[in-house]
Amino acid sequence: STTLYLAQLRRNDLAQAQRERICGRLADRLAHMEGLIESMLGFVRDAPPLRETLYLQDVLQEFEATVQPGLQLAGGTMAVTPVDRSLVLNGDRSALVGALANLAVNAAEAGGDGVHIDVWAGALSHGRLLLRVRDNGPGIAAELRERVFDPFFTTRATGTGLGLAVVARTVNSHGGDIRVGNSPEGGAEFLIELPMMTGSA
Repeated sequence: STTLYLAQLRRNDLAQAQRERICGRLADRLAHMEGLIESMLGFVRDAPPLRETLYLQDVLQEFEATVQPGLQLAGGTMAVTPVDRSLVLNGDRSALVGALANLAVNAAEAGGDGVHIDVWAGALSHGRLLLRVRDNGPGIAAELRERVFDPFFTTRATGTGLGLAVVARTVNSHGGDIRVGNSPEGGAEFLIELPMMTGSA
């Protein structure tokens, strides 16, 4: 998204108000990149996540604000199911936003033009919640699914192989589980289960 914003700034016909808005978003994206780098360094150091009481609603809103602008510029779309403030968890907000952003970036890179990402969240039980991230891309071959969370495993020439490994470690460090498969429509589907705080909403 940072690269796309820079490309927009090169346009001579860009109005000053639009230029200022893009500069603000660019600053936000650079700050987010800094957070992702910190997450990767944390992966290498195996640092424990920060712990605070979080509303999933706030995590999803920050995730959407992070990903949606760049995705739209690239010709993609995303739908995030609204949730209320009854879904509460204990964890690291930046790490969870970064994990979801990693899934969205992977979907966008695999799906190309016209990719659509669907994010759904809800309670599974009194103490567990589910996050489901689906796309309409080519899906993930069955023989690759057991390896996609391995550090440094990638099928792309320019990939680092750390994106999904960071996602898995973030989920596990929050006491959760992550599974991968293909949706009924054929695209990739990631299912994240996390423990939910009760009596805090």
